[in-house]
Amino acid sequence: MSSGAPEVQKQSLPHLRAVPPPKEPAPPHDERIQRATIAACVLDVEQCDLALEILEPQHFYGANYQRLWEGVRDTRKTRGAIDVELLLSTLDRLGYLDSIGEPQVRMLVAQHGPSQNVRSYCEAIREHARNRTVLSTLDAQKAIAMGGKIGADWADVTVGLVQDAADLGARTSAVTIQESMKEAMDRAERDASTTGKVAGLATQFEQFDQTTGGLHRREVLLLGGRSGGGKSSLTRQWGANIARTPTPTPDGGHIYEGVFFAVADSMTRAQIATALACTYGGVSETRLRTKQMVETDEYGNPVKSHWPALHGAAEWIRSLPIFIHDDNKLTVRRLRVELRAWKTKLEKEGWPCAEHGQNCPARLSVVVFDTVQRFGSNEPDARRNDSTNEKLDRVGREIEDLALKLDFAAVVITQLNSEGGAFGAPSLKTHAQTLAVLKTAKNPPKTPSPTRGGQVRADLVFEKNRHGDDSAEIAMWFTKSLTRFEE
Repeated sequence: MSSGAPEVQKQSLPHLRAVPPPKEPAPPHDERIQRATIAACVLDVEQCDLALEILEPQHFYGANYQRLWEGVRDTRKTRGAIDVELLLSTLDRLGYLDSIGEPQVRMLVAQHGPSQNVRSYCEAIREHARNRTVLSTLDAQKAIAMGGKIGADWADVTVGLVQDAADLGARTSAVTIQESMKEAMDRAERDASTTGKVAGLATQFEQFDQTTGGLHRREVLLLGGRSGGGKSSLTRQWGANIARTPTPTPDGGHIYEGVFFAVADSMTRAQIATALACTYGGVSETRLRTKQMVETDEYGNPVKSHWPALHGAAEWIRSLPIFIHDDNKLTVRRLRVELRAWKTKLEKEGWPCAEHGQNCPARLSVVVFDTVQRFGSNEPDARRNDSTNEKLDRVGREIEDLALKLDFAAVVITQLNSEGGAFGAPSLKTHAQTLAVLKTAKNPPKTPSPTRGGQVRADLVFEKNRHGDDSAEIAMWFTKSLTRFEE
């Protein structure tokens, strides 16, 4: 019997089977935002520096966009500036231009133009990267579940892995050995092409520079020593020597190396400036404090004035690209904003050059953190009661990350404990590529050398040295009245 319902003919169904299956949805991304970000960075160096702090190539979706961002990063780092022509040159050098296409790069920049929304774009790109990481991790979970190999705790493990990836900004993409080797060889060739005696920033302390290759960008040198041993004095000399020696460039010009002293110690910026003037003017700070700047004979007649030497050194030092921030409540987060501002200013405006009568190229090259135990962490106040070791571990990690982000050499001064070891915290060592202890004698030798009157022996002993002998020792002499070291 018929139910009264119309009979469905099988012949009427083939058109349903002919519909193609739905396409697999693309992973989370927004190509328009990726293009707008790259274009804005090529056209505005400040927006570029902001974006480079937030984004890595692996945050972008698509191989060519990742290559484009790598080109932007490399151009800004090696050229000190960025525009379309410089970017195209870098892409060609990296071997990416053929796959991306020169017309496509020019069209991308022309279509989008500058923008003041780069920070929002960057956050969106990074959020998409995080979501892609989440999905890929969940896909792995699904595959294991379907294979019957999933345990009861797998979901919790997965969530933990995803959160770790998100916290790291989705930096989970491995690269091939070919890419790693290319980056290594490019860096080696750039280092070899410099005209200096060492690949890094030369401190003009010959034995130190030969032992370490100088101070290196994107690396941390941890300098420990007892209180009053001259750690700050030594780093001031390193910094001033680097700031006064512009680096020659391949085109026959030169670029000034900016040095920033972040001082959370008890010294003020005026005291630091005075110490520098006395060091290079050869004038004892004791003479200055006790008003003995003019020497007299037995009758009280002036014989020699030390003022010209002090004023001459002060005038010379004030012409150097040296910056001082003194604050006993410094945190790395506060410094991050200020350092980025100085970095942008130097690269955009340069530094006055008396020789050429105009501003010459300049960049931020060295940041000295004095003393690390006094620095605050970026972590919330809820963790304020952590142990000293935990706090220094966080501060060390933040400094290491900042040096990588802003491409400078970090010199971190730490106070050794009473036993003279552990750099104030064992975990602090893990965030440095070079570790050295300054061992300064408290008294002059019992049989002083005729040419070393008033000086004490100081040895710089290495415990770790990425660029040389891990057990090297450098002998120096320290004149405490002048706060000056000599090899």
